[in-house]
Amino acid sequence: MASATLALIVSLALTAWALGSGSRRPAAQPRPASPAASEPAAAGQSRPEEVFRQTLRVFVHPDGVRPALIHAAPGPISLRAENETGADVALVVERVSPGRAQPPAARVTTRQHEKRAHQDYTLGAGEYVFYEESRPQLRGRLIVWDGR
Repeated sequence: MASATLALIVSLALTAWALGSGSRRPAAQPRPASPAASEPAAAGQSRPEEVFRQTLRVFVHPDGVRPALIHAAPGPISLRAENETGADVALVVERVSPGRAQPPAARVTTRQHEKRAHQDYTLGAGEYVFYEESRPQLRGRLIVWDGR
């Protein structure tokens, strides 16, 4: 009797295993090609070229700006002001040109006590200073040089 019960259990187990392993998974459905990838580009149209932008982050604190010195390559930049003051800030970047007054090369302003703000610019080679507009005596330097 025990051997008949054991045989029945083994038979049921083998049947369950055979049914489970014998079932097939549904075949993976092919992904439809995106229209942009499947259609050739129209004559005269080109994809917008992505431009590399260096990100320059300046932290504005109540006692100054950090870092004190930044090195960058000429070209497109994304200037980011990180506001650590709890008030609105205006980060100004000016090109150093002795004897000549120059308009600011860049300016990033936070509004409504935002934590950060950014603006995209293009800078040429040269030396620049940056400061928070309400405290121009607390400055940092930005050296833009191509390294050649």
